[in-house]
Formats: sequence, structure tokens, C-alpha cells
Amino acid sequence: MTLFKKQSIFIIGILWVFLTLWNINKPFHIDDTIYLEISQWIELNPLKPMSGLINWYGTLQPNYEFNNPRLFMYLQAIWGKIFSYSEISFHILISLFLGWSLIRFYHLSVIFNSTIPAYLTLIGLSPALLIGQNVMIDIPLIALWLEFFYWTFNKNINYTKRIFFSSIIASIAFLTKYTSILLFPVLIINILYSKRLINFLWLIIPILFVSLW
Repeated sequence: MTLFKKQSIFIIGILWVFLTLWNINKPFHIDDTIYLEISQWIELNPLKPMSGLINWYGTLQPNYEFNNPRLFMYLQAIWGKIFSYSEISFHILISLFLGWSLIRFYHLSVIFNSTIPAYLTLIGLSPALLIGQNVMIDIPLIALWLEFFYWTFNKNINYTKRIFFSSIIASIAFLTKYTSILLFPVLIINILYSKRLINFLWLIIPILFVSLW
């Protein structure tokens, strides 16, 4: 069974375009500004992502007090450098992650044998996605988690390839937001379920990512 059918492509495409246009010129949310300021700092100081001062509560505070990893803000810095830090520019960036989320949600629906996988992607009309598309890490994190579960549960793919990409995606998700450490137990359970202890060597990947951070 193919992951995509013409009807599915049409539904997901229309939904993605609608959500993108709905959000395209939305004013920056008040909490968006901290991501913009940190991204602009990283653009000028790429080797010092946790340094710099941010005026958030009316006084200047060290950047490192705002406790999220900086991986997504590096992407924002690159995007802002190339396409500008405007509202439309950054909402297009978020739209790419939104489209990724819809596609992987559809794929997971197919993997779990849903009879109406394309229509399940209408979850995109929920308040969390319809009006919750800010330029923070929420939508990118959803995309990364769905990507992780796609590789974890897709039995149509060779196990070695699955566990390799699951490890990579879990590591990237962790460097996007620390709460993604919750994916690591899932990874461990998946390896245990394989009944081949040698697969624990794949944990070197997330350990290496975390160590480098």
C-alpha cells in the first residue's frame, strides 16, 4: 500500500495551503521576540549561542537564563540572514515544519492501519495548529516527534535503518527542546524489543549529540 494517494495529496495540500495563508502575515506573538533576539545574537556570534543579554522582564538578563537548546535558533538565524526577520518570512519557515507534520501524521495513520488516514490530518484545524503557529519551537518540535515515531514504528523499513534515523531524530529533537529526552526511553524500549543487545550501540548517537552540546 503506497503511503500517498492522489486524494490524500490533494487533502493534505489544500490543508497546508489554507493553514499557511491563515498564518502568513500574523503579527509576532509577544513570546516570539525572545527567539528573534537570540537568533539575531547567534547570527552575529555563532560560537557563543548562550551569551549575550536579553531585555525580557524590563532588565537585561543573560541569554543562558532562557533555558532551551539553541539548535532551532541557529536555523532561524540562517533563515533570517537569507530571507529577513520579517513576519511573513518567519511564518513561511514555520509553514515548512507544519507541512512536514501533516505528511508524517498521515504516514503514521497509514502505518497504524487507519481506514481514513488523509482525513485524520484535519487535526491541523485544531486550535493548537490553526491559531498556534508562532515562530517558536512548538510546530518544529511536533514535526520532529512525528518523524521520530515514523521511523520507530515503520516496519516496512529495515530495522537498522529505522533505529539509525530514530536515534538521529531523537538527538535533534533534544537539541531543540530538553523535554524531548522523553524520546530516549522509547528508543531504549524499541531496542529491547528487538532482542538484540548489540543494537544498544546505536545509543552512542544520542550520547554523542548530548555530549557535544
